[in-house]
Amino acid sequence: MSQFEAAGGIRYGKGNVRLYRTYARPLTISRRVPESSFTGRPNILFANDVDVHVFGDSFLPAYTEGDNSAVVATDTMKNFMHAQALAYDGSTLEGFLEFLGGRFLETYPSMEWLRLDGREEPFVAVSVPSDQAGSFEGSDLLFARRHQDHATASLDMHRDGPYPVVTALESGHVGLS
Repeated sequence: MSQFEAAGGIRYGKGNVRLYRTYARPLTISRRVPESSFTGRPNILFANDVDVHVFGDSFLPAYTEGDNSAVVATDTMKNFMHAQALAYDGSTLEGFLEFLGGRFLETYPSMEWLRLDGREEPFVAVSVPSDQAGSFEGSDLLFARRHQDHATASLDMHRDGPYPVVTALESGHVGLS
């Protein structure tokens, strides 16, 4: 639990925002891990499900006085995240969360800090007939959602003066069998 939460700080947010980006930067591995067969991915479909929780005492008047001037509407948050998914030039969930958090804090001064939770939505290329008779290959256009293991990440970001700073990051993989 953060100090802000322990003190009963004001927070709200938007959950389960699904973000799909086609042709994101391919993920390439510079140093191979001997125990892993993973060598990278083309990121033709970069898909994530993101929750954003914003924290700040400036939101208190919305609850005590009906003054919503400091509040960023949750649909605005969703639309903002969709726009940032298009602007993101990286290839990882953690990088995307850092990019997104920085943009939120730069754009909305009422947000004192935020937490972003992301879940990868893995898709695999569907097998389609190839040019060679009787054989198949992975499609560059048709994908199927894989409901198995997936990457997760959680990031906290605060302001250090005018600059956004990552203060906590956790990442992992869930659903392995």
